[in-house]
Amino acid sequence: MGLPLTHDAATERLFLTQASTPDPRTDIAAMQWWALTCNGAIIACFAGGEHRARLHGMITSFEMDPQFVAASPGDLLIQHVIVDACGRGNATFDLGVGEARYKSSWCDVAEPLFDCVIPVSVSGQVFAAIERVRLSLKRTVKQTPWIWRLVLQARRLKNPG
Repeated sequence: MGLPLTHDAATERLFLTQASTPDPRTDIAAMQWWALTCNGAIIACFAGGEHRARLHGMITSFEMDPQFVAASPGDLLIQHVIVDACGRGNATFDLGVGEARYKSSWCDVAEPLFDCVIPVSVSGQVFAAIERVRLSLKRTVKQTPWIWRLVLQARRLKNPG
């Protein structure tokens, strides 16, 4: 999406390792992983967490190589994840925030999201006013296709790699 890489790989790796390690008392990990492989290479992966018969998607990634894209590896993997999740008693499958074709093909309900900014001090009231304007602008940009395309193009120009 043209965003700069501003992460600390070691910290992220530690977080993902800890989140994916089963709790010794319950043998359940906060984050579970699924992968679709081809000749030993991961071509799609999905990670999520389960709570109250609901699987929440956290990470979705798939190989963009043209030899795999035509087969829709992400869709194939999600199909297997849903079957597996249902087999473990999940009744709801949540692919997370944002819009994408693959989400609408699997999920028939769009749950409304909202931002809640509640100031508790005078300086908080100033911050809240500014934050509400920022969130409103962000929503407008993301819901206006031509503006969103311009933002993505500008990001890619600024951060080509």
